[in-house]
Amino acid sequence: EFAKRSGLQGDVWVDVEVFKTGKVGAIEIKKSLMAGQGGLDEEAIKAVRQWEFEPAKSGGKPVSCWVTFPVGFYLE
Repeated sequence: EFAKRSGLQGDVWVDVEVFKTGKVGAIEIKKSLMAGQGGLDEEAIKAVRQWEFEPAKSGGKPVSCWVTFPVGFYLE
């Protein structure tokens, strides 16, 4: 809410561990937008925790891996 009132927008870059089941493991912030309690980093982590991915494959079999991507926060 503070970020919204402040007009803060942009991307939080995250590294996400994706298990061979597609479930999310560890999440690390690579580029912060607003750290701390109630910040956008925390919101990015909460959002990604709810996602499920299609796992990477090696030799046709699912494998665990790490992926890096932005989670965008933009005002309409």
